[in-house]
Amino acid sequence: MLSQKQQNATRHYGVVIQVHDLAQVKEFYRDTLKLTGPTVDSTFWVEFSLPGNGIVALEKCENVVPTARKREISWLLHVDDFEAKVNDLRDRNVPEVRPPLDLPGKRCHTFADPEGNPFTVYADVPDAE
Repeated sequence: MLSQKQQNATRHYGVVIQVHDLAQVKEFYRDTLKLTGPTVDSTFWVEFSLPGNGIVALEKCENVVPTARKREISWLLHVDDFEAKVNDLRDRNVPEVRPPLDLPGKRCHTFADPEGNPFTVYADVPDAE
């Protein structure tokens, strides 16, 4: 029987985002967000690694039309230096969906990729005492 630590090490989590222009969105995730990978790279499916054994997968889908409207799915990207990442994304003119938000133990800011898919960068912050 596997220990809890072994079970956790084998778990995967991820999100699949359907995109119209796979090459453009792949470039954004690789070059702008600096995600690890791609670990899988084909003409219709691209995967990037996330910390903790997770993935973001991009699936080419011809019936997806890029839009600025709010999408039904969003995903989280943990960063060590929140201000540096937010400033970098702003410098690259990445669209901001929502201003920074403080949650218990976290600082968050939501942006959108080139096709309008939202993602939130966040960093852990110490709780106020």
